[in-house]
Amino acid sequence: MVCFPFKAENAQVFLKNIKEALAHPRVGEVLGVGYEKNNCFEEIEAKLSGVERKGKKIHLMVQKRWGKKRPGKGDGMNTALDYFVNHTSFDRIHFYDADIVTFSRQWIEKGEKRLEEDYQVVRFFFPKVSTDGMITWNITRCGLAYNWPHTILPLIEQPLGGELILKREMAERLIKDPWVMNYSDWGIDTAYALAFAKYQAPLYEAYIQEGKLHKLYGRLSDLYTMLVECFVVIKESSAMPINTESTLYKKDTVEKIPSSIQEKTAFDVKETIPLLTVNWTEEEMELLNFFPSKIKEGMRSCRNNLDLHFMGPQAWYEVYEVLLEKFDQNKKAWRDLLFRLWIARVLNHTFYYASKGYEYTMKSLEDMVGYFVQRRLKEG
Repeated sequence: MVCFPFKAENAQVFLKNIKEALAHPRVGEVLGVGYEKNNCFEEIEAKLSGVERKGKKIHLMVQKRWGKKRPGKGDGMNTALDYFVNHTSFDRIHFYDADIVTFSRQWIEKGEKRLEEDYQVVRFFFPKVSTDGMITWNITRCGLAYNWPHTILPLIEQPLGGELILKREMAERLIKDPWVMNYSDWGIDTAYALAFAKYQAPLYEAYIQEGKLHKLYGRLSDLYTMLVECFVVIKESSAMPINTESTLYKKDTVEKIPSSIQEKTAFDVKETIPLLTVNWTEEEMELLNFFPSKIKEGMRSCRNNLDLHFMGPQAWYEVYEVLLEKFDQNKKAWRDLLFRLWIARVLNHTFYYASKGYEYTMKSLEDMVGYFVQRRLKEG
């Protein structure tokens, strides 16, 4: 079964992807899980007859409420798992974002090939713009490296990716795990990644060279909610014991990055800068006292002088350490300060690393994750 979670998509792209999935000989059903019954849902529903294929089923449904967090992506994916386990007899469920412009049968075939090799989970990863995936790099991968440096978790290329395949056994374990089902928001991808590691599920990461070509961002305030929710799952699960010493894990080698990817900037830098420089509150300024003096003074000076040299990859480790100990998701000042600290790290990367070429830039991000791992191992 192939599932496309969706909210408000380009109907033409979504319908093309449904048709592509149905055409594959191994696919017996396509499931669309909508956030709500909105205009997009109704438009897709009205046009399904144009992509139907004999002997195969298309099922549209609105996501159910499962978790205790904000209703969001997690409820959608968990709704799909429940439907897959309790209402079908298929062996595997594929998840793909509905808005992928480059989706093709190659995705399905690459994943199926690895599942025949006894892997139980296949995750897809793609070439990234050097200034994209800044939550993945600075929040999720750094958090996985900090909390679980002895495991395979810091090596996972795109732990926030929504493109993955699960065998039935894995889906059954997820829906019986209350901790996983609680993450109804953006935290779901990280929750799944942690659960797979905890279950010691054999994992393969498959590379798709053409990527998925999503639209780029405006100013980074668009990612505020996602940022907070992705950090919260890392903080809340930091004491979870995970051992992947005997876990089967492998990923494709990346051989070529399209030049179109290497030359893009992922967000509007000019519009993002004011998010760091204006509208500070007294409470945010007070919270800076928890951080090392270099960070505290650097952040305070941002209001008048945008010199971000202080927020390099190693400084980010010091920031992350404090955030894991002190951050309170129920206080707006902490959420806003987390956002500003992250903006400072993203702009530091953009100004001082991304300008030096694609390979240098991406290596600096890998080196940052490696620094987190090595420092945590050294600290014991």
